[in-house]
Amino acid sequence: FIIAGLVINTLCLSFKSAQNVRKSILVTCPMVIIYDIFEHSYGGVIYESFAMISAIVGIIRYKKNKTE
Repeated sequence: FIIAGLVINTLCLSFKSAQNVRKSILVTCPMVIIYDIFEHSYGGVIYESFAMISAIVGIIRYKKNKTE
């Protein structure tokens, strides 16, 4: 999972749209979280959780600004 997640994340960083990068984070973070759980890396789980929350907040804020 970790290799697939990081490869997908690296490829998605080439997107020109910040919104697409945020959406890719929602796909790759769960893969990394699964790896972190298996490896008992609780700091990694916390970090990836915050990254997912940040991406969700960014997506919501972008949608709010777009509709206003």
